[in-house]
Amino acid sequence: MIEADEQRSKLLASWFSTVFYQLECEAYGNNRKGLRKLEQHDYEPLHVPLTERFTEEQIQRIISTPISEFINLRSPEARNVDRVWAEILFGENAEDYLEEAASLIPIFVAAREK
Repeated sequence: MIEADEQRSKLLASWFSTVFYQLECEAYGNNRKGLRKLEQHDYEPLHVPLTERFTEEQIQRIISTPISEFINLRSPEARNVDRVWAEILFGENAEDYLEEAASLIPIFVAAREK
């Protein structure tokens, strides 16, 4: 269980929508007849950012970036929310990590759907 006030809840909701978090869910989830299933013990290895270490500018950037659409897991494309998180977490390597995450998700999805 993650305790969070309203601001942290918004940050976490944004994080949970990202290509990075979805990749981890695919990697650590259980394949149940082609569906991804996460049980309580499956959540332990998933990363949750330490939002208390973010600057106020970073927090406002995340909160003000809308989650405009869902990720198409079969052919994901980086969205603005993904770019904001990548820039905050990975700095000058943001595009490399975005590209890698987007290329790995369909591989995991294809394996799950077999």
